[in-house]
Amino acid sequence: MCVSPGIEKLIDDFCKEKGNDKTKELLLSWLKIRRAKKVVDIEETVKENLEGLPTMAKQSNMSINEFLSYTIRKGWLHLYTVGEDKHSFRMMTGAEAGIKWEPDDDTDTSSNETDDTAIPNDILDMFGE
Repeated sequence: MCVSPGIEKLIDDFCKEKGNDKTKELLLSWLKIRRAKKVVDIEETVKENLEGLPTMAKQSNMSINEFLSYTIRKGWLHLYTVGEDKHSFRMMTGAEAGIKWEPDDDTDTSSNETDDTAIPNDILDMFGE
């Protein structure tokens, strides 16, 4: 993978101080995920992620390489602390973020009711309905 010389130096310096060859390999894999999802990597972004990486790994009760492997398996673009149950933080829903859905003016919303009989009872029980 082709990374800018500045980003490669940041990764090399980080790996010399806090990682190893495997750490570099994992960081490059993480950058591939970011590139595949069309995220532009700038030195400042990579630097900030590398600065927070040891803390996030420690808070997640993982080594840096375990943490990076987990991040790659999840396909994360950013690094997040992993909870005790190995789940990441919860993303906000659109409503929590203040995003409101408004139907198009020509949309008929009068028939948006669902037929509860079409949903199996065991699935309804999972949602307490």
